[in-house]
Amino acid sequence: MKIIAAVDNRLGLMFSKRRLSQDIEMRKDMKIYEPVFMNAYSYSLYKDCVECIVDEDFLDNDGYNLIENVSIIPYQDNIDEIILYKWNRNYPADFYLDIDLTLFSLIDSIEFDGKSHHLTKEMYRRKDEKA
Repeated sequence: MKIIAAVDNRLGLMFSKRRLSQDIEMRKDMKIYEPVFMNAYSYSLYKDCVECIVDEDFLDNDGYNLIENVSIIPYQDNIDEIILYKWNRNYPADFYLDIDLTLFSLIDSIEFDGKSHHLTKEMYRRKDEKA
């Protein structure tokens, strides 16, 4: 399973019950991961810019899964890759990405300008357990 999320510096996903992932340039960049699995909440924003598969049980597949308002702790052992779009800011988050990133290695980092923020895209892969 692969996870995609927009986060602040402290892995906040939402602040004041608002999502971070509203930047159009981020959504355009996500097209390389199509189709993207998501819930109905996410679909309301992404339906016009990313090929989506909507299912409330969307985390039960091996594809790319957009995380905005759900916990992924129950799926942590199934996650192979993580793509984080970091907003390089600290927001008063009230919902966080709940995964232990020490289980993953940063394999690439790309900076780009979003419409309203400078973003850093970080790609992680699960560490080899035999290493």
